[in-house]
Amino acid sequence: MTQEKKLKSGPLAQDDKIYINKNNDLKRQLEEIKTRKAFLDFTDEDVAHLKELHALISNDTENIVKIFYNHILSFVETKSLITNDAMLDNLEKSLAAYFSTLTEGNYDLEYVSRRRRIGTTHHRIGLNSQWYIGAYSKYLTLLISKLSTVPNESSEHIKDMLTAITKIIFFDISVSVDTYIEAREAKIQRMSVQLSELNNIAVNLTNSMDVDNLLMEVMKGSVNLTGAYSSCITLYSPEKKSFHKYATYGLPDKFVEKMVFRVGGLAESIFNDGRYIISSDRENCTHKLSKLTRDEGIKCFICLPLTSRTKQLGLLYLYRTDLDHFMIEEIETLITFSHLASGAIDNAQLHEDTLNLATTDGLTNLLNRRSGEEKLEHERARVLHCGSTTSLLMIDVDFFKKVNDKHGHLAGDCVLVELANIFTAQLRNIDIASRFGGEEFIVILPETPIEGALIVANRIRNVVENTPIKILDGSELNVTVSIGITMLDKTCNIDKKILIGQADQALYDAKNSGRNAVRVYKNNDKPSTP
Repeated sequence: MTQEKKLKSGPLAQDDKIYINKNNDLKRQLEEIKTRKAFLDFTDEDVAHLKELHALISNDTENIVKIFYNHILSFVETKSLITNDAMLDNLEKSLAAYFSTLTEGNYDLEYVSRRRRIGTTHHRIGLNSQWYIGAYSKYLTLLISKLSTVPNESSEHIKDMLTAITKIIFFDISVSVDTYIEAREAKIQRMSVQLSELNNIAVNLTNSMDVDNLLMEVMKGSVNLTGAYSSCITLYSPEKKSFHKYATYGLPDKFVEKMVFRVGGLAESIFNDGRYIISSDRENCTHKLSKLTRDEGIKCFICLPLTSRTKQLGLLYLYRTDLDHFMIEEIETLITFSHLASGAIDNAQLHEDTLNLATTDGLTNLLNRRSGEEKLEHERARVLHCGSTTSLLMIDVDFFKKVNDKHGHLAGDCVLVELANIFTAQLRNIDIASRFGGEEFIVILPETPIEGALIVANRIRNVVENTPIKILDGSELNVTVSIGITMLDKTCNIDKKILIGQADQALYDAKNSGRNAVRVYKNNDKPSTP
């Protein structure tokens, strides 16, 4: 796009608006450079003196850089930022190039843009303006020392060259100070936005008591705070002593399928240590990326522990594809966010546990009788509304009293727990099992006619018969069950009590036929009652 570009008549097109904005910004920057030079009384004569100086010192630039970095490395604050020889070598090369451009005589928009990028980078890695100005002071001192030994140069000429370099150094300092101010203002603005976002997230987190929904809110919130590519949470089970559940946001299925939170791995190490880690392929990074993350285009990830008060909950991961690091202020915000998220997750888990206590049988972890009957009522209403078919199983342990009398009630509890596990293993996700009372259970089989219910019931009966159950003294018992079946469809407008009564009648028939049997309710003129 050239300066001679003509604008279209009528309303401005979007590319015309962009052109005008860019053109105006360019004019503003050029005017700013012109004013800055004028204020320093920086003239073409100064440019000529700097070019002369460049020719005089070009062969000594490398030596000046070496002396300069010896000075820098004598300070703990700056030495701590240079972590290895390779990094020092790269810095020395960059500084040599920088010192060279300082005296080359080209001080245009490109020069200023380069200085701004350098200033922004220094601010980002933690070099404050004090270090920056001190660096110029050291350079100027070295330069004066060098010029004092130059033969055949008049003191007046040397003074002119020093005046010129002093002006351009102050020019650079003014650019760098402005850059630092702008970077700090941008940081304050980012922090303000993050705090506002953090407040919004806090409201969402405290309003959510569903664990799965809450995990999604946490992952979305962490991505919004940092602009990360994706996020993941894995929760820890103290009972299983392992990470038992994870959720992801923004990660592709092919990546998620290969994720592993193994015992003794990085996840467990962070979880036990209680401190965050950053993983990248940066030379000074201890934790390198895996092949899986590299193949996904991930350049960096951070993993933070989720800890509420004294309770360890799990881990929060954030993945980046745009940068290979997280800035200090981002990490500080994420640490605050992780504490907030941990409290919300802990509360949601406690809420979930409380609900489970109200709806779950404490021994078998199946639904209790009240919850089972509520599910049956919901299913009955659904069948009548949708016209589908549902079957109901009533299951009873044969001779259960003899088990308790001979082996004790704790042995009976072992039998009930193992039977609950068998029922769960033999059922679909949509099927519902509950403990009806004592040694009786009911199972709801949605979308299942009598033929299908018979298959399921006989499969359960067969597995129970052939599964030895280990009790507390180490011995094993074999038990059997009897099962009654009834069915509900849209033609049977009966309430749940009658439905349970029908299944109970079929169970009674199974008992009378010798036990370890399955029977289907036979429709009589007068329905059975509980």
